[in-house]
Amino acid sequence: MYGPECDVWSAGVILFILLSGVFPFASTVQTEVFYKILHVDVKLNKGKWKYISDEAKSLVREMLTKDPSQRITAAEALEHRWFSNDNNDAIALKPDILKSLRDYRARSIM
Repeated sequence: MYGPECDVWSAGVILFILLSGVFPFASTVQTEVFYKILHVDVKLNKGKWKYISDEAKSLVREMLTKDPSQRITAAEALEHRWFSNDNNDAIALKPDILKSLRDYRARSIM
């Protein structure tokens, strides 16, 4: 069933990509992607994610919650503390994250 919860999930996937430069459920095999979507929780503690604020990781986790009834709503997401002006943990993106985003863009243009 499609509803606003699906839009929050999709926005969470996009936010994941924007913050890390990679897909949250990446695989070259389509059935493996579907398996990961259904059964694997996103990992936000390794690699590029160690440079991302706890507030951003919290929002991504809440948006990518598997159970739609437990997932954050769009209105709640917009009120999330990551969007507050009090968020002083902002840092510049690391060069490897920018490179990943550029690589993603280059692949998407084809």
